[in-house]
Amino acid sequence: MKSIHISRLVVPVLSALAAIAVAFAVHASQMGKAMGEADDALNRNFKTALASMPNEDARKLLRDGQRAWVQFRDAEVSLHASIYSTSKGGLFVNFELTEARAKQLDSIAKRTSASGYDAGPE
Repeated sequence: MKSIHISRLVVPVLSALAAIAVAFAVHASQMGKAMGEADDALNRNFKTALASMPNEDARKLLRDGQRAWVQFRDAEVSLHASIYSTSKGGLFVNFELTEARAKQLDSIAKRTSASGYDAGPE
């Protein structure tokens, strides 16, 4: 029986693990960029939705809803970061929730504007 040198097994395994680590770092970096874009859209769409509200009462309700959503998002991110502490799970769920909320705010603004509400000064 031929003996197998341990280095013949270890080196390929370590090389594969290094490649996985690099791929994950690149993916996390890309996710960080996407997160920045989603956060920009969230802020832009919130301002647009706020401006589309018909009166101060509606603007207050939107602000209150946004504050509650931020608390929800932060709790979800903490949960996922805790469960998936080695895989940046918090970053990924943060992106998903932020992107979804940005779309909701965009929809709110469009529906409010389409309804013909006068969002001018009271």
